[in-house]
Amino acid sequence: MAAPPRAVRIPRRRTVRVPVRSSPATPTSLPARALPPDPVPPTAPDSSEVPNLAGTQRGRRLYVGYVLAIVVVTGSLSILAWSSPYPGVSQSSVTWIGLGVGSVIVALGGLPVTLGLAPQSARIDHDRFVVRGRFGGVYRYEMDVTFRARIEKSYSAGFFSSEPTFAVLVGQGSSTPRSFLVGQSIVDLLPSDSIRRDA
Repeated sequence: MAAPPRAVRIPRRRTVRVPVRSSPATPTSLPARALPPDPVPPTAPDSSEVPNLAGTQRGRRLYVGYVLAIVVVTGSLSILAWSSPYPGVSQSSVTWIGLGVGSVIVALGGLPVTLGLAPQSARIDHDRFVVRGRFGGVYRYEMDVTFRARIEKSYSAGFFSSEPTFAVLVGQGSSTPRSFLVGQSIVDLLPSDSIRRDA
């Protein structure tokens, strides 16, 4: 009798697990980094509003002296008119009205050439010389080759101003220059090579 067949054991193949290496991180997977701010384009150094203290003081005292002189002259004329032996002069309302109106007109006429010449303040704003006038007007001058400034007159410190003041003529190109009564702090705003000194 034949022997029964023997079972043949087939060995199992062992699977080898190969570690999978992760791919390098893409630029999009990198942590976000803060970017530096955009550089600010360079501009001309600006200045804050510089008050024209010395020029205002001188202009105000000049105007007060001017008005006092008008008062003295008007008072003298009034005394002469009142003591006149001619009734047509001393008793005429036209005389007194004329003296009063004339004094006011002359007093107001002196305002632009005294206190009116002293601006309130000035500053350098983006390569422009900006002057704020006494009565609210604003004057702007580009600080380029057409800009010109000339010191016509220098006034030392004294009764009318506790600091030195200057009569400065400022213009731009072919435009009519304008005169300003300013202190040293305003003159210091202007580049030294743009100022011409006549006094």
